[in-house]
Amino acid sequence: MAIKTKSVYEEEGPDEGDRLLIMRIWPRGIKKDRFNEWDKDLAPSTELLKNWLKKGITFEEFKARYIKEMGVQKEKIKALTERAKKETITLFCHERDDTYCHRKMLKELVEKQAGLSATVGLKKKLGKEARH
Repeated sequence: MAIKTKSVYEEEGPDEGDRLLIMRIWPRGIKKDRFNEWDKDLAPSTELLKNWLKKGITFEEFKARYIKEMGVQKEKIKALTERAKKETITLFCHERDDTYCHRKMLKELVEKQAGLSATVGLKKKLGKEARH
């Protein structure tokens, strides 16, 4: 699996693969040709971003609420997981440090989805073999 994270302000690199912007609003000063895709639905809601940026909530609450919001995007996360199994995808947002950024959380959700998919597939395969 190849999924990476990067700030929109970092220099472009050779091994970024498909470049996916995951922000609600296009970042100032960034040309549109820098990304292959822009998916606003994988970004935190406007309300959640406002609460976080105005320091109205802790990072732990931001993370919990973002993960809850992504529950609605299960199909998109599943599709992203399948793509990441076949190609490199780099997730971008404006934060320079991904310590407190949703792109890191989304990467973790994709990796978790990949792990669960592999486990479920293995259990199904083992179950079929045991019956034969």
